[in-house]
Amino acid sequence: MTPRLAPREDEHDDGGGGTERRGGRRPPVAPQLRVLLHHPARYLAVCKPADVRIDGDFRHTVLKLAHAYLRQSRRGDQLAQVRFVHRLDYATSGVMLLALSRPAAAAVSRQFESRLVQKSYVAIVHGAILRRQFSVHARVADRDKSDFLVRVAPQGRDSFTEGVVLEYGTFNGMKVSKVLLMPRSGRRHQLRVHCALMGHAIVGDATYASSSQHCRFAARNAPKRMMLHAAALEVRLPPQADELPSRRRLRGERVRDISRRWPLHRLQAPDPLAERCIPQLRLQPLNVALLQRSASCPPRLQRRASWSQEP
Repeated sequence: MTPRLAPREDEHDDGGGGTERRGGRRPPVAPQLRVLLHHPARYLAVCKPADVRIDGDFRHTVLKLAHAYLRQSRRGDQLAQVRFVHRLDYATSGVMLLALSRPAAAAVSRQFESRLVQKSYVAIVHGAILRRQFSVHARVADRDKSDFLVRVAPQGRDSFTEGVVLEYGTFNGMKVSKVLLMPRSGRRHQLRVHCALMGHAIVGDATYASSSQHCRFAARNAPKRMMLHAAALEVRLPPQADELPSRRRLRGERVRDISRRWPLHRLQAPDPLAERCIPQLRLQPLNVALLQRSASCPPRLQRRASWSQEP
């Protein structure tokens, strides 16, 4: 099945890396930012709500919610300048790491650039994926410079995702799979495009799902959100007693050599894609323990199915 890689006429760019359907889902009225870690003057890790933008001139953004928390925390960060070291799509929820100073941002940003940070996502996708382990390899490129969407294209940048099926079940009576996704590259909308390329688009993704998948839901039964969640992030953070490395030192030394002396932090966000959180969802557990050790899964998974773009 060929994924649709362009927005519908009833969608518009949200200005924050995704699209939003007019007359469809609305941003939460009073979103809550759950704090997972706070190192004063250094880092703030939070659980981003779904359908909340990162920044911009909107009523609720991650940036505004973070500043509100810092003002109330009374830990000396009231005037901290929040810096984003990575991003999540507008419709995606889950772990986000924010830096509270320029040196702190540089120390982590270089790890993201060098692909030293392990990221794990959970998603509910259409249909039953027949193999428990799978991988997707494709080249993706910007669809148009005037929007934030991407498409599979031979001249695009390389992208690679590995995945494991955690559970099978139904959503509103239709077959779905709950999967663990581990991106090995960091392209925009990578997981959404890769799932669509497999023919198993993410439930609630009105942009990249095929027309037949998206139209299966009546308006009253439509998903309340796109079912993609950043479940875990493994990153090395400088301990409080250490001085943050200068930007010159980060350029002069291999970031791997510097960061390996720092403790490894596993940041985990609660799973909102569980039966107790979604009344229409019914799942049959297979091996939930895989989720607990997701970031340490071997890079090459055995007995896996593989999808790749056609030449």
